[in-house]
Order: sequence, then structure tokens, then C-alpha cells
Amino acid sequence: MLSAREWESSLVASAQRAATIRLVGRVYQPDEIEAMNVDVVVVGAETSWLSAARLQSWRREGIRVVGIYPRGDTPARSLLELGGADEVLSDDTPADAILRHIRSIPTGRSQRIRKAGQLIVVGGPRGAPGRTEVAVALSLAWSRSASVLLLDLDQDAPSIGIRLGLAPRPDLVDLLDEIRSGGAVDPKSYPRYRDLAVGPGSHRAERYVVPSTHVEELLDATLAAFELVVVDTSPGVHELEFVFKRSDHAVLVSDATAVGLIRTARMVAEWAGPP
Repeated sequence: MLSAREWESSLVASAQRAATIRLVGRVYQPDEIEAMNVDVVVVGAETSWLSAARLQSWRREGIRVVGIYPRGDTPARSLLELGGADEVLSDDTPADAILRHIRSIPTGRSQRIRKAGQLIVVGGPRGAPGRTEVAVALSLAWSRSASVLLLDLDQDAPSIGIRLGLAPRPDLVDLLDEIRSGGAVDPKSYPRYRDLAVGPGSHRAERYVVPSTHVEELLDATLAAFELVVVDTSPGVHELEFVFKRSDHAVLVSDATAVGLIRTARMVAEWAGPP
């Protein structure tokens, strides 16, 4: 249940009276859904972090989606349709009718469409040399036997495109625009270095910091299109902590000195949080 609008409270009350479905809970962030064992998500199109890529990622996991949009809001309806929602209903649909739509949807994680790719994040504390080199080397090695995308999410000093001799465009901003307009990724639209697809950082005159919600959309879409997505990050964990938490594997690069190891240990302790 993802909305603060009137239809949400009406639907909850109707579901509790009818007792025909089991409400697992209200959630406010996408990672809360991933931690639950749910069959159907009912989501409002106005949810700030909702995107077509996010909807498609739920569908790939076998989660069915009922999308509710404000009556007359064509862009909101189009977003839900682009994301492949199983049912797209206006917010003036009676709660009992929404319940019937929910019950009519075939459910079960056995309907999983496609396994998402794996996310590997390469990072390290400030002063640790070689993060980008490690990310490039691993990506090139893995690209010999799998479809791999290397993403440059170092928003302080993106350098992968320059190091690989790629043209400045398309860059990360262009690729995000493609995802936000189409909801999916065309692997052929990414620049290539040998067999490796690359998402270069932006070097435009106006510095553009990619918001975390857009990074989430980027990961949702690229993990559906590639077997492996390797992310080169900025130093530390603050800026992209959620990317580390979402990763399947993390590679930490450290300067091989006493100071470097202490910095890395502090970073890991900060990442892990208090005992």
C-alpha cells in the first residue's frame, strides 16, 4: 500500500471488513517491499520514487502491481502503463471494485519473469588509489563471458569515459533520460569498449548531481538488461550508501599502508553501523 491519498484509507477499511485479502503492511520506501513476502503491491502514481523501471523490476520478481492514478492525470496513467502494471485504475474507483481487481490477478513468485543481474560495487575510503582501475579491470575480465555494464557513479570526478577513450556523449544523464522516457534499457545504446558496455559520468559545463531516486531507477533498469552491473563510486559511503546496501558483492580498495588500512576499517565500521 503506497499512497497518502483518500483511496488508500478507503481500500484498507474495505479490505479489513471483507477479509478477502491479507494486508501485509504499508510501506514508504522501495527496499521495504523487497524485505516483505508480498504477492501484490497497490501503488499510487504520485509516489515520489515510483518509475516505470521500478514497476518493471517488481514484475520481474513475480510481484503483481495495481496502479492507482488521479482521475484525468494522463501522464500518471501513462507511467503505470509503461511500467506494465497488471491493473491501472483511477482513484475514483470504488474500494470494493479495487479489491475485486486484486483478487482476480494470478499471483505467485513462480511467475517470476527474469532473474535480475548481479550488482557489484567498487569503492574505498578517500585516499585509496586504484578504485577506477580495479572496476575497469574486473569489468573487462567478466565481459569476456557475460553481458557487463560498467557505470561511473563517481560524481566528484568521473573518469571512466576519458580513460577508455570514449566520446563525451551519450553520458549518464542521457542514459537516465532514455530510461525515464521509455522505462527500459536498450543495451545497444550504451557506448562500448570492446565487449564492455559503459555508462560514462557526465562532464557537462553545468555540474549535474544525479539524485538517489534516479540512481535507483538506473539500477532497476540496467540490472534487467545486463548479467552484471559494476559500479565505480565516489570515495566513502555517505553519498551512495544505498547502492552498497543493495549490492550483491562489494569490492573495497585500500592503500596498502597502515593509514590506508585504518581508513578502510573506519569506512567498513561506519558502513556496518553500531553493534
